[in-house]
Amino acid sequence: MATIEELGRTLQVLEDREAIRECLARYCYNADLGRPKEWASNFTPDGVLDTGPGTRAEGYEQLLAYISPPKGGRKTIANRGIHNITNLFIRVNGNKAWAEGYQIVLVKDTDGEARKVFKMGLSHWTFEKRNGRWFIKERVRREAGEGEWGGKVIKSYLDVNQIRDEPSNTDLTLSRPTALEALEKRIQALEDREGIRECLARYCYNADLGRSEQWADNFTPDGVLNSGPTHSVKGRAALLNIVANPNGAHKAVEGRCTDNITNLFIRVDGDEAWAEGYQIGLVREGEERRVLRMGLCHWTFKKQSGRWYIKEKVRREVGGVEWGGKVIRSYLDAK
Repeated sequence: MATIEELGRTLQVLEDREAIRECLARYCYNADLGRPKEWASNFTPDGVLDTGPGTRAEGYEQLLAYISPPKGGRKTIANRGIHNITNLFIRVNGNKAWAEGYQIVLVKDTDGEARKVFKMGLSHWTFEKRNGRWFIKERVRREAGEGEWGGKVIKSYLDVNQIRDEPSNTDLTLSRPTALEALEKRIQALEDREGIRECLARYCYNADLGRSEQWADNFTPDGVLNSGPTHSVKGRAALLNIVANPNGAHKAVEGRCTDNITNLFIRVDGDEAWAEGYQIGLVREGEERRVLRMGLCHWTFKKQSGRWYIKEKVRREVGGVEWGGKVIRSYLDAK
């Protein structure tokens, strides 16, 4: 049987991984929402961004110049694109860590209608934990199919069986009753976050598969779906109609679409919680697959009888009047 100390070490590793995911969510949010100072501050003071041969920024000033050039570069997709990080593989070693994963950038055309894949690359990040928070030390990225991609970027995961995670916080000297109580609270916080992720997975599955009853049941009885300045519905009957209506917009793509949620940032407070993230809708039309919609979301949740439900979802399409800063902003003040 594991000791309190061993359980504490394992729990700390899981908390560190969660915090690294949040670090990368901040990276995406701040880039996409035009918050250059916050974006550059997500790196260590000597942080490095290496996006290809001849493209390297090191230190706060160079990173700031990279993310906010006067023209070209990121200016060409300002207010039209979103970064999405997927397939994360994370390892922690004390106050240092690394991660590998994919990054997909989606962008709206300047006409505001068509949406397309702008970039798709592989990344290797290293991190440092300073004053209780994780920062990016270095990011190396290569575009899929280019000379240095693949094996030269994502390869550390191959040897993970030889690497044991070491937690960043090893102060586990609390008395036994106090330590047990603290561990229980920390475990509950992680379980709640997993419960919220499952709640959002149900939201996507039931919508895409036309299970209207189950989709509406994933909200609280007074749940709200606010998908635009003039489009908000409340209560089970109105929510049910969104998916069940045979003449509704949803039925037109049902059975050949997928909703995908990325870059989640979650905070739990007892039986209430909020989350922010991106939502991407993909659809198949014959042999063509395309991006149907891409938006930013803020959710609030309520836990009832041990299960999490959506209390309100606010979503705004990328590039719309109210997108960005008016939807995803709670993460800025999150501790």
